[in-house]
Order: sequence, then structure tokens, then C-alpha cells
Amino acid sequence: MESGFLGSESFVSGMKWFKEKTILDVGGEKIKEPGMSGMVYLDGFICRKCNTIVVTY
Repeated sequence: MESGFLGSESFVSGMKWFKEKTILDVGGEKIKEPGMSGMVYLDGFICRKCNTIVVTY
């Protein structure tokens, strides 16, 4: 696994966790607020061999 981050660009709503895909970012549980640039970053690790990403928030 290699370290890195998962990012989301959303100045208004930050990063959210969804149980299902929705239209126009409706619903979901807010995980982290965006920074001054509108980006949200979560530290994590990626395994390209097994297609797995593990993040902390």
C-alpha cells in the first residue's frame, strides 16, 4: 500500500458519505468541511494491486 489522500472539490458541501448515488450532491452525511481553497483532503493509503483505498477522517 502507498500513502496519499482522497480529495474532493466542493466549496459549499465539503466531503460527504453516501449510501447510494444521488443527483446534484443531495443528502449524505458530511464527513469533513472544505478548506479555504474549497478542497477537502483525507489522509489514506491505496493498494493498486487489490483496488482498495483506506482513509481516515
